[in-house]
Formats: sequence, C-alpha cells, structure tokens
Amino acid sequence: MDTTPKLSLVIASISGAESLRDCLASFTQQTNSEQLEIVVAESSPNGEAARVCAPFRNVRHLHLDERKTIPELRAIGLLNARGEVLAMTEDHCLADAHWVENLLRAHDSPHLVIGGAVENAATERLIDWAVYFCEYGRYMPPIRAGATDDLPGPNVSYKRAALECFRDLLAPATWEPFWHWRLMSEGVELINDPNVVVYHRKHFTLRGFLSERYHYARSFAGRRMVGASLAQRLLFIGGAPLLPPLLLARIALRVWRKGRKRRELLMSLPYIMVFTLSWSWGELIGYAFGAGASLEQIS
Repeated sequence: MDTTPKLSLVIASISGAESLRDCLASFTQQTNSEQLEIVVAESSPNGEAARVCAPFRNVRHLHLDERKTIPELRAIGLLNARGEVLAMTEDHCLADAHWVENLLRAHDSPHLVIGGAVENAATERLIDWAVYFCEYGRYMPPIRAGATDDLPGPNVSYKRAALECFRDLLAPATWEPFWHWRLMSEGVELINDPNVVVYHRKHFTLRGFLSERYHYARSFAGRRMVGASLAQRLLFIGGAPLLPPLLLARIALRVWRKGRKRRELLMSLPYIMVFTLSWSWGELIGYAFGAGASLEQIS
C-alpha cells in the first residue's frame, strides 16, 4: 500500500491457520475494505500464518522468531500499523459485513476511542456459551450507544492520538483494560457504537478454559499490583474470596437484562460457576505472588 490507510486492523494470531483464514476473509471481503490495512502479528514456528496471509490483499504479516504473548503481539502490531485509526480483533473473530464502513463512519466523530458489540457465533455447545457469557456477555447486543467504562479487546479502535496516551504501556505487555483506565484518567471518553459488530467463534474444552481463566486472572492481578503498597496488596487478597458470587451475579444480571439468550444463560450456569472459581483463584494468587509466568500460558 503506497498511501496511508484510513484504518489498520491488528490481529494477534495464535489460533491456527483455519481460524486466521476465516477471520481475514471476513474483513477483506466487505464494503470499503480497500481503505483497510490488516497487520497480522504471530510467532508460530510452523510458518502457517505466512501461507494464510499471502493470498489476501492489504495484509501485512509480521513473524517474530521468539515466542510472544498475546499482549506483546498486539503491541508489535499497533506500533507497526500505519493507519489513521488503529483497531484490534482476535483471529477467531469474524467481521459483520459492514464493519469497516460502520467503524470509519463512527470515527468521523471527534471521539478518540470507539468499540462495538461482540456476538456469539459458537452456538452449538453449552461450554462455548458459558465462555462467551464470561468473556463477552457485557458486549452482547443490544449495547447502549455512547460513553462507557469498558470496551472489548477484539472490537476496539483508537485514533492515533489516543495511542500516544498509553504508548508506554505497550512495552510491558499489558492487557487493554490498563490502556483504557489510563485513557479515562486523562479525560478520554470510551464510546460504544452498536453498529460495529464482530462475531466470536471459538470452541473450548473445560480444562483448557479453566487454565486460561486462571492464568488470565493471575497475569491481570499481578500487573495490577505493580507499585502497590503492602496495605493495598492485603486489601485485594482479602477481597478475593468474595469474587465468585460477585462475578457470577454480575455476569448473569448483565446478560439477563439484555432480554435475549436467557435460556442459554440458565443452561450454562454450572460451567459459569466453575469458571468464576478459576478466575477468582487466579486473582488471589496474582495479588499474593505476582503474575509469575501466567502471561505465557494464555493461548
């Protein structure tokens, strides 16, 4: 691409060739995709990603020889992207047919940070519904347009000026909530646009997601404790045992109030209960002992 693209989409690729191929196809075969640059960052040793990316126009493939975590791949992708607007998704997500058009229209506004909805496309198994409700239930349509305090990692976008507000957080390999907290602390509004939609399609095993929940929570909590005082650390440790019922109630109420997928929510509650226990244990260990090597265990 010889000119600066209007929009760059960063994909940290870890889920394999088939997922990446479907993801790229969904973003490149839609209205206004000629204004889109896609940056795929990966560190797989098998070279599959390069072969998948090759047939797609406007896709830049960044291979890292050393194994990288998801936040590291995201950071590398964002720092190498050239667009006026920088967006992120995950390689197991599929774009709504008008995602590019709607996101560019949304960024015609002065808002620096805009996210959208995440719909479930893995609908055949209860465990996948449970995972979806745990991770993305708050972003399930319908979502309210306007200011919010939380946006989804696989469907969020930033004008380049916003990147400068959290550029120093990219090198330590932080998750996007830390970026968003920084932005809000500096007076930047996070904006929901319900017309910007991606579809989450990934299948899980019970053991696999329990491990992912634990390590995500431990890495999150460990990072949260960087620079914390002993009193702050003890406060978070003391509160961790209260998390399971709090998280379960929060997930259930958020989904229930949306007025849809209530049957799937009720049927998947046993899975959700177990997943909240795993998350809470991970937070407790992270507050007490730090992140350890948890970040490297998330795939």
